[in-house]
Amino acid sequence: MNGTAAADDRPWYIALIFPVILLLLGIAIAAGGQDSLKIILTIFGILAVIYAIIYLISSRDMNGFVLLPAIITLVIGVALIAVPNFFSDLLMVIFSISVILFGIILLIGGVRADVSAASRAIGLISAGIMVVAGIIALFNPEGTADILMIIVGAFIAVSGLLGIIGIATSR
Repeated sequence: MNGTAAADDRPWYIALIFPVILLLLGIAIAAGGQDSLKIILTIFGILAVIYAIIYLISSRDMNGFVLLPAIITLVIGVALIAVPNFFSDLLMVIFSISVILFGIILLIGGVRADVSAASRAIGLISAGIMVVAGIIALFNPEGTADILMIIVGAFIAVSGLLGIIGIATSR
């Protein structure tokens, strides 16, 4: 035996654990909206603090260049724990600006594209919608976070559901 167990060696109910967790997690994220993002940011902050503390304790070299990444990680972790609302809004502003810039790039590319007039029109309309959506999102970071968490939660839930269906149909 090569040390790896095949998925078929597991009982069906064990194989269902991960997809069910994904399904429930996706539903919870979608239902929580922006609050889910804040919880995720806080969890990342806690993990960053734990990592930094372990790194600082276990570091044998007290050189500033070696300790600097751990100290920066510790500061970021504490900030994520202390002000998740700020980081949630900051992420949404960065996301909104990215959508606006992507839309502008598509607009520029759509004007120059050597495609049919219909394709160019669809591309330009899509790019314009992205710019407008980005501007709206920029001025409403809370609503943007809610929508994004619903989308992310839906993708995670669908992934879990597909895993459950895959297991049910393969047994």
